[in-house]
Amino acid sequence: MERVSRTLAGDVPLATLLLVDRELTVRFAAGARFEEKGYDLEAMIGRSVREVVPPELHEEVLGHYEAAMCGETRRFNVRYGHEYRSVLVPIHADGGVVAGALSLAWDEGEELRAERAAGAELTRRLEQQSAVARLGELALQRPPLDMLMGAACRAVAEGFDVDCV
Repeated sequence: MERVSRTLAGDVPLATLLLVDRELTVRFAAGARFEEKGYDLEAMIGRSVREVVPPELHEEVLGHYEAAMCGETRRFNVRYGHEYRSVLVPIHADGGVVAGALSLAWDEGEELRAERAAGAELTRRLEQQSAVARLGELALQRPPLDMLMGAACRAVAEGFDVDCV
């Protein structure tokens, strides 16, 4: 499971990732948010979740870890500076016994901001393509050159969102 956790940490933009054993001792820790906050990831290994999770979050989070040790998967949000979506999944050993849990958290706001930025970029490009198409239609009508040049300048100004072309 530690190998899977390392792969996830390297390939998925997670805010935090914790792998804990049955006694809620951290076996692996990774994540951009831990690093941003100055956590020493290596020093977290071998420590209790109670020591690693900020005290102000104990009441909100530790119950989910206890539920995971009983075999429940938990999905919940945590507010700690940012809003984080979290999932806590029990890890079953041979015979179905819960051996530990994997906790993943990500900043949903960051994900939404990236989606909005991508949507805005797509909208901008579609508007530019539309302006070029309108200009092409106008050119096919063979208007006077100064009229075509004026339309081209307006299309470029709008497409690049500038005042002067």
